[in-house]
Order: sequence, then C-alpha cells, then structure tokens
Amino acid sequence: MRYVFLLILLSNGILQAQDIEPSSVFMQLNEVEHSPAYPGCEGMDFNCSIEKITSYFIQHIDSTTLNSLTPEEAVVILKFIIDSEGKVRRPTAKSKSEKLKAESLRIIAELPNFIPAVHDGKGVNVPVDIPLKLESRDPAPLSHAELYDIPARFKACAEINSAQNCTQLAIMNSFSNRYYNLGIRTKGETIKSIVTFQIDENGKITEVTTEGSNNVLNKALYNWGRKLDDFFIPAVKDGKNVSMTYTFPVTLSTTN
Repeated sequence: MRYVFLLILLSNGILQAQDIEPSSVFMQLNEVEHSPAYPGCEGMDFNCSIEKITSYFIQHIDSTTLNSLTPEEAVVILKFIIDSEGKVRRPTAKSKSEKLKAESLRIIAELPNFIPAVHDGKGVNVPVDIPLKLESRDPAPLSHAELYDIPARFKACAEINSAQNCTQLAIMNSFSNRYYNLGIRTKGETIKSIVTFQIDENGKITEVTTEGSNNVLNKALYNWGRKLDDFFIPAVKDGKNVSMTYTFPVTLSTTN
C-alpha cells in the first residue's frame, strides 16, 4: 500500500507585490483586519482556508503525476494573490517537476472565489504562499488495509476513487495547516514523530499516542489527533463497522 505524507517548509521571506495595479491596495495576511476566506471559512482565521485549499489540492491532484515523482521533484511552492474581489490572480508554482508545476497550476485555477480580505472596510489584495512537499514510498502497510474490506476514511474523501490515498494526505495536511501556530523552529534540521490513533466503529477517535524526540511536536500531534472526531467514516469488515488503528510518520523542517 502506498502512503503519502506532507512536509511543510516554512520560509522567512515575505511575498512581495509585483505588477499590482496602482489603484489597488496590497497587504500581507498579518496586516489585514479580516483575512480572505475560502467558502465555509467565513469568520475564521486563515488556517481554515489553508486547510480547505490544501484539501482541495490533494483531492484533485492526478495520482499518476503524484506517483511518478522522485523525492527531489516532490516539492512545490504555490503562490497566488486573492484580489480585492476574492478572485485568484497570478498563480505560480515552483517545482523541479514540470508535471507537478502544470498540475498545481491547473488545480489553483479551479479554486473557487474567496471572500476577500478586508481592511478599513474595503477589500484588499493579499498574497498566499503555500510550500508543500509530497513523498510517496512503499514501506510495510501502516494502516493494515488488507485486514478490512473498506478501511476507515476521511469523510471528505468518501466519493474519491483513491479514498485511502486521499485520506492519508488529508490527515497530514490537517495537521500541517496548524503547524504555523506552533512556533517550532528547527534551523534547517528535520524533526520527526509518529502519531497513532484509534478510530472506533462510530468513526470517533478513542486513543492517540505519539513517539518522537521533539516534545513540542509530540504534544501538538496529540492535541490535534484528539480533535479529529467526526472526520471519519469507520472501517468495514464482513459488512460490519469495526475499529481501526492508523499510524503516520510526520516530518517537519523550517529554514530558521
């Protein structure tokens, strides 16, 4: 079974405005009174929108492209502007893989309109910068999918043909999108942890354990895992809902 996990890379750089119309107001996310919002994230901080964007990305990326990537190619930096009307403008995708760049641009172009950012009562332009690294490998199965007729899956992935891959990506993206608030700084080093959680026959999380050398990351993973209730459809065996254990490796790195 293939599994995919996501490594968020944070950069110190600030995306600067380029070729923005002189009459437009351009501001950074941390400067506006109200962040732009993906549909359904109205009134929430931008982490909700990041989660929606990345979930959309993993649900729509072509599996053939994803599975063809080498580790060096599996990095993409998504950049675009959400303008004062909530429209996605000037998307770019940087990657060593031309296939991943093209696929990323296709996905960005299909994003829905946002509720625009607001400052001083007016809509403003805001840049969005989402660096992602996707890795696919073939280790021993982590979710023991062969033990179930239908493994537990993320509700948002229920109608996706590759529901298991979608679920694994969605889970890791769900955590990675909250990484921005943790304040972890590794100065270029990589930190790792393994999170394991039990999904019962009702799709509820009943137990979460973590294993790794970074206590801050372990605690963050534990707290995040405990909040995943109502996100899953339970596993099925012989026509009955059954409990299932999921285990995921998490690798994080920052440039500072």
